[in-house]
Amino acid sequence: MSVQQIPRVAGLSREEFYNNYVEQNRPVVLKDAASDWPAISKWTSEYLARSGGDQVVQLWSIDPQKPPAHSYLRAESTLREYIARLPAAARGDPYLAEQPLKKLFPDLLADIGTMRYSRSHPSNLSIMLSSRSVAALHYHPHLEAISHQIAGTRHFILLPPTETSRLDPGPVMSPLWNFGRRVIKEDEIESMREEVFETTLTSGEAIFIPLHWWHTVFAGAGLSILVCDFFEYPHVRPPQSEISDRVEQMHAACRESIAACEAGLQRVSGVEDKTPYFEHIIACCRAINDKKKEQQVLIAALSALPETAGRRSEIQSRLDELASGRVSS
Repeated sequence: MSVQQIPRVAGLSREEFYNNYVEQNRPVVLKDAASDWPAISKWTSEYLARSGGDQVVQLWSIDPQKPPAHSYLRAESTLREYIARLPAAARGDPYLAEQPLKKLFPDLLADIGTMRYSRSHPSNLSIMLSSRSVAALHYHPHLEAISHQIAGTRHFILLPPTETSRLDPGPVMSPLWNFGRRVIKEDEIESMREEVFETTLTSGEAIFIPLHWWHTVFAGAGLSILVCDFFEYPHVRPPQSEISDRVEQMHAACRESIAACEAGLQRVSGVEDKTPYFEHIIACCRAINDKKKEQQVLIAALSALPETAGRRSEIQSRLDELASGRVSS
């Protein structure tokens, strides 16, 4: 099949965007989504280093062809050191992906302008910072996404849910269940047999990635900054596909696992460590996007777990996010 360019539009009303693209599960490039944000002109390498250069950040990359235990290439660096290394970055290097903007750069929230199409508050945005990075082929099982390009470029490759069987998805309940083990290289896109959609985002533009659409992303050379809004949308007609079936299987398996862990907690004596049970239940709640259940479990964990300052602080922070309705993806 020939590669199709994702439609590029400007001047849509919010109603037009949600009725014509989000509800219809169709990707689109929003050319004016962030074109007048102060971040477009202000977010340089030097500016970011001054704003949060001493922070230690986690860097990662996924190789879906390796066993799950070895799929995450992790590294740690101060933000200033990481930014300084970006000019020499190579394809596949670990990179800064999906970090909460409010935690990494709280002062930079003021540089976010009018969110014309997003449903979230600026404090719920995530930032991706890289050069020549590769986001492995995956889909979002529960959330829609609007990704705003602030600096540099990113080449997006999207495939509809109908292509799932050709992309060798990971087994349900595996750590990479929403990733494809098929690796798509940037130079093979024109020869692919699948239905493929592509676009390259430049500064000030955004792309809407519909629920359950596969995508892999290649950042251009030099500083590339993406700010993402992940949000839930109540579809009148929820998309149905092989991925919908996979999500249902995942939910059923997680519910069984949660019930088993809750039964296990009832058998644990007062002196035994309950942490593994709570952590597994919380991970399952997040995997199936059950915020109400997660909140209940976090409250129980807060009173039951040992008073390890860092862990209790982390739990309380997540509870505050859930209570505010501004929850990181």
